[in-house]
Amino acid sequence: MKIIKDKATKIVIFIGSSLTLDSHAKGDGWESKRITPVNSVLEDVSENVPNDYASGLYIYDNGWILSAAGISADSTAQTQTFSKQKQVKTVEITEAAMSAIRENIVHNTFTFTAKQEDQDLLVAVLSAGSVPAGMYWRDSSGTAQTMSYADLQGLSSAIVTRGLGIDTTLQAKLAEIEAATDESELDAITFD
Repeated sequence: MKIIKDKATKIVIFIGSSLTLDSHAKGDGWESKRITPVNSVLEDVSENVPNDYASGLYIYDNGWILSAAGISADSTAQTQTFSKQKQVKTVEITEAAMSAIRENIVHNTFTFTAKQEDQDLLVAVLSAGSVPAGMYWRDSSGTAQTMSYADLQGLSSAIVTRGLGIDTTLQAKLAEIEAATDESELDAITFD
């Protein structure tokens, strides 16, 4: 069995025996151009698919784990062991951190998108070492904003600085989850 999952969150998007992920995701009689190797990964899995599988409800990371959405949809979640609840909280907090990393960012009074593909493109542009005169970067509204190489470095630095803060918060939250001794302590942990 093959799966296509999100690279960052590991949430399983598609399951099937004929899946491919070349320039975009394809299966028997369908394709999705939004799902690409930039944001997703194709894997072969040997474990049985959960009986209640639905796209977005499970994460696959060397085994099947309910995602935060899956826990909400799973009426039996309250019967899980505390260890399983910690695992679920870890996924929830990690998903929130990954979402925060991809939120729009304000730099030099303009708001720019910072999705994974935006960050990848920025890295590719900066790796050239310079940009031509008249270079621009589109803000979140799609408007071209003139950007020098130094401006693009500043945008990249802002994204990296924010990412470091998010990762620092994530590590602190994961430590809180590990230290939690009961459900009320666990429930009180949120990603702020």
